[in-house]
Amino acid sequence: MSGSPLPTAVATVTSLREFDELAAPWDDLHRASAGAIPFLRHSWLRIWWEHFGGGADLEIVVARRGERLAAALPLHRGHERLGLFPLRTLEGLSNDHSFRFGPLCRDDEPEALEAIWAHLRSIESSWDLVLLREVAEAEGEEERDRLFAMATRDGYPAGIWHSYASPYLRLGTAWETYIGRLPGKFRYSLRSRAKKLDAEGPVTFELLRDGEVTDAILDGCFDVERRGWKGEAGSAIASDPALHSFYAAVARDAGSRGALRVGRMRIGERIAAFDLSFQEGDRYYCLKIGYDPDFARFGVGQLLNARILEWCCGAGVTDYEFLGPLTEAKDAWQPSIRRHVWIYLFGRGHVPRAAHAFKFVLGNAIRRKVTP
Repeated sequence: MSGSPLPTAVATVTSLREFDELAAPWDDLHRASAGAIPFLRHSWLRIWWEHFGGGADLEIVVARRGERLAAALPLHRGHERLGLFPLRTLEGLSNDHSFRFGPLCRDDEPEALEAIWAHLRSIESSWDLVLLREVAEAEGEEERDRLFAMATRDGYPAGIWHSYASPYLRLGTAWETYIGRLPGKFRYSLRSRAKKLDAEGPVTFELLRDGEVTDAILDGCFDVERRGWKGEAGSAIASDPALHSFYAAVARDAGSRGALRVGRMRIGERIAAFDLSFQEGDRYYCLKIGYDPDFARFGVGQLLNARILEWCCGAGVTDYEFLGPLTEAKDAWQPSIRRHVWIYLFGRGHVPRAAHAFKFVLGNAIRRKVTP
């Protein structure tokens, strides 16, 4: 006879030293979780915290079954104000540069996430709001909203705020087959622009991998982005030392595990467009794409995308993630859509209940009133 199932033990990690000690079991959990994304890897979260933690306190909740991690929810303590209501928060380790977030849970141990929620309930006196930003909708509503469902089941006020729609492509076919499905007008535009660009000088495309990507190459790419509208707005990577350090660090980390890809399109020796991406197995994640505004009239961003997608089809990539919100340029590739939400789980005290009513009762009523 087999022994009784091991109990689930839940604990919180509050220091970087403790989190560093979890590197190996965390990555084992990551590999065993359905739909795990690179932005939940131990190394990504570690780098993110170093650059964006801002002196906050870690509160990473982990559920163990024996010696292995069964589930984890990487959080930190913070503060949020909704209307007139100041709230003590537990927030996911994510921001605009994380692209996507959510809990990790082994496929074969879904009950471990229930144990994490039970722990959060047990420390309810120390928080007013659990806030998870940019959680992607999964195939099934139940899977996406498990924490939300647990909270509402147990009488906690909760709400879902719909964020952006993020495009992705299902590939898994030959390039000629994929491009042949797109509208003829778009295909003609790509050919016409490529022909006009060829007249500007020799056009070359290269896809650099891992150790081929030096710091100087990254700096050259970031400088291209700085020349465009992001540079004028001050939001370019090269305009912010913290962002520059963050993206350089995550690129080096991806390179160390064989996942870094940098595409470049050159006109002579000049970089006209670049793409900074990760390839994780048969999935390709585009973190950043930028182009030199001097070549904008040639649609160099789209031409570079075409070359990268052609490479992906040949390399057996099945899913290409544009990441970020849908734009006109991304929509031209006729992508599928993965919607993102922010999940709000409020405490049951008077202040968090009032904040919930302000955000999701009064706010929804106002939106219904002003929507034609």
